[in-house]
Amino acid sequence: MRDLLRRPDMTTAERLARAGFSARMMESLWQPLFARIQLDPDLEVSTRRFDTILRMLAVGATGVPRQGMGAIPAQLASTLPDDVARLGARVVDLDASGAILEGGERVSGRAVVVATAGPAVHRLLGERIPDPGSRAAGCCWFAAPSLPLPGPLLILDGEASGPAKNVAVMSEVAPSYAPAGRALVAAAVPGPAALDPGIVGRVREQLAGWFDSGTADWEHLRTDVIEHGQPAQRPPLDPKQLVALGDGVFVCGDHRDTASIQGAMFSGGRTASAVLEHLGVAPRP
Repeated sequence: MRDLLRRPDMTTAERLARAGFSARMMESLWQPLFARIQLDPDLEVSTRRFDTILRMLAVGATGVPRQGMGAIPAQLASTLPDDVARLGARVVDLDASGAILEGGERVSGRAVVVATAGPAVHRLLGERIPDPGSRAAGCCWFAAPSLPLPGPLLILDGEASGPAKNVAVMSEVAPSYAPAGRALVAAAVPGPAALDPGIVGRVREQLAGWFDSGTADWEHLRTDVIEHGQPAQRPPLDPKQLVALGDGVFVCGDHRDTASIQGAMFSGGRTASAVLEHLGVAPRP
């Protein structure tokens, strides 16, 4: 993995072109596949990140938590003592000895860890952490009365037929996700198209052309739009950014490593080690 992160850097599109992939292969496979993974329909992300993610796909298993993605932070929070995590407490300023919340309350500590999305880190720390840029993510969720396609498959839009770059019947992957008696369909809309207010109608029209039965009887459950889904991470990419800023201030997130859940977790581990060292606490064996 370390060798992948040290390779000469370029865009993903350049990397694939140098590997000999045709324009048709790029448009039919790589663009719709990595539009979802890297939120990058144009394949302009650093090849160091692309190579790392491609290796993980090749050698690792793919799945989702049975109780949804919220199960990941819930599991982390379950290891904390009671009443130490405060939700809905927006931080407006901080220094080496603590944070100031909206409303003026100060929370003090021996170390301050800023663990949030890159633009919010930049807002709090200024030029110490430049804004890493943003890639938007959207997903339209539908409940279908019948199964549109059997099996745990990822359907790619290899013909650029609309804003949804790939679709999965999530109830074929995780049955616990589906409404009773129906199939749960997720249509991923990465990049700027996710910010279109009319995205649901465009996606429904697109998918009607994919499935013979149409989508008229599909119930639109909701649409999730995340303006900052991932940091931009164009080349040149240094995937091991500093986590210890000095004076007891630390920062972690996928903007310090590769933009992914793995990158966020890995930077969290690096940050925890740095905080323990700062506090003079020996890590557990």
